[in-house]
Amino acid sequence: MSGRDKAREKHISEIAAAVGVNPSALRFWEKKGLISFGRSDENNYRTAGLPQLLRAFDIVIFRSLGMTIDEIKSCLLADADEMPELLEAGAHRAEEQIARLREALINLRKRRDAVLAARELAARGLRLVRAALPALSPLSYDNSEDIRLMMLAPEATGVVMRRGGVPEAVALGEPAEEETDAAEGLLALDTDTQLPLNAEEFFAFADALGRRPGRLIGRYLATFSEGGARRDFYRATLELLS
Repeated sequence: MSGRDKAREKHISEIAAAVGVNPSALRFWEKKGLISFGRSDENNYRTAGLPQLLRAFDIVIFRSLGMTIDEIKSCLLADADEMPELLEAGAHRAEEQIARLREALINLRKRRDAVLAARELAARGLRLVRAALPALSPLSYDNSEDIRLMMLAPEATGVVMRRGGVPEAVALGEPAEEETDAAEGLLALDTDTQLPLNAEEFFAFADALGRRPGRLIGRYLATFSEGGARRDFYRATLELLS
């Protein structure tokens, strides 16, 4: 080997650092036949040149797509006739993963915003507003479509209750054309029992205004711990009737 070739060789730890894996991963891949390294004459250390570096990058990419060792081996051993189809399949797999990650990112940010909204409502307390109340339809945990709605669009679901009653799960539809007086604030339910924890505060607010309370409607925001206990939080509006 020429002096220039030796200068291009890298110790396995340097290759591992370059591709962002542990040296043990490279040793495992070598054991499984995905990659092969030379050996240093001086100390028998694994050595690698440009081909090993490029192959290691390929393996990292294939592993990120969730491919098995056997699937990766098939790609690495493919000839020029097989390679385009295999690479296109990998590209399609990557596109699917990107789509899932984008959806996850959107959902994470929606949940972050919902928690921030809950915190803002808690800090502001109850207030008198004019609100267009949404249409309501019952939800059932025995109905697969209702469960799907609760999972994929929880912000379109909520609860409704009256004074002295218990919350009922509902889907929230389009708001009414006309607005009505309402008390707006943060409604909390115990996650385990689904019993309201502060609903009476809304009804007491109506009493203080000399108004008759109607339906208390909550739109789901977020679930998180408060004082060590899990709570479900809703942006809630209480109808204030004459």
